[in-house]
Formats: sequence, structure tokens, C-alpha cells
Amino acid sequence: MSQHKPTPKQIHRLAEVFGDVEIIHDEKPFDDAKDIVKRYKKSKADDIVVVAPLTVLHRLTELGVRPLYAEMAPAGPETADIRANGKYYRFLDFRRIHGVSVDMRPIALPDRKDRKLSVRISEELYRQARRKALKEGQPLSRTIRRFLREWVKS
Repeated sequence: MSQHKPTPKQIHRLAEVFGDVEIIHDEKPFDDAKDIVKRYKKSKADDIVVVAPLTVLHRLTELGVRPLYAEMAPAGPETADIRANGKYYRFLDFRRIHGVSVDMRPIALPDRKDRKLSVRISEELYRQARRKALKEGQPLSRTIRRFLREWVKS
């Protein structure tokens, strides 16, 4: 599940690990982690490589899917395997994702005079948004923006 087609090096590495492989490239954007699982099962593929936000990868592991992840490193144009969003990357290897853990901490809202209140509010909003994002398999940033819009309206 990626907008990008696999590179020749990635295909070669998959063949080294799994033998003769058939690549099914699904570039259609996904709605959430459940959508990925549904499409994966429907494809009857033996394995899946996913390029997705951390919250979606986390939700996939909660749903029992252990996707492959193409580990990439920044590179110069001469050594790059792929160019994405104006940046160059080279393929390192595939890794199997068994779980995702990210320790993020809220920051104080800069416009508030009462810093302690803003930290308490931002921490609570962050906790609520994180729970909802993980539950729905949605990107955390999108969920936080939605929470902030609702909070500002109230």
C-alpha cells in the first residue's frame, strides 16, 4: 500500500527473501487501518508492504497485521533509488513491524497568558485525540486538528 511503485532494489530484495514474488501495487489512498486490512485480505496476498503514518501502522499491529516497512535513508541524487517530495532516498532493507511506540509530549499553547492552564488543556486534548486516532487508525495530526477546531468552536 503505497503511492510509490517499488524500486528494482526493493523487488530484488523481496525475491531474495521470499523467492519468486508477484507484486500487487495498490496506490489507491486508504481511509484507515481497517481499510488496509480489508484490501489486504481481499487481495489474498501472502505479505504486505505499507507506507503510512505511525498511528496507522500502530493500528495495523493492533489488528494483527505485521506489515513490512521499506527502510529508506536520505541520499544524494547520484546514489538515490527514489525521489519523493523533492527529496532523494536510497533503499536499505525491509523490516517487519511488530509494534509502534512513540513518546510525544504536548507543548504549551503560545497565545495563552496562563501557561499552566494552556499546558493542562493541551495535554488533555492530546490524550483525547491520541485515543481517538489510535482507535480509528487515523493520523494523529488530522485528529488533533479536528479536536482543536471543535474546541475553538465551544
